[in-house]
Amino acid sequence: MTCRAGEVSQSWFYEWIGRKPTAGEQRQELLDEEIQPLFTVSGGTYGSPRIARDRREAGWAVAKMAATS
Repeated sequence: MTCRAGEVSQSWFYEWIGRKPTAGEQRQELLDEEIQPLFTVSGGTYGSPRIARDRREAGWAVAKMAATS
């Protein structure tokens, strides 16, 4: 039913679900693994600006986010 809703074949879906993670997905997983302990140690008080700054200082290439109002 989901494949029909997404207009994809079942064979394509199973090929996609069993694929290796892309380089971007692998990088995101590593970044998530580094961020989680920082957030936990801070008691959940570190926001994205602080985490991004800490990751940049650790050598990660982290994009700057646009400020929102």
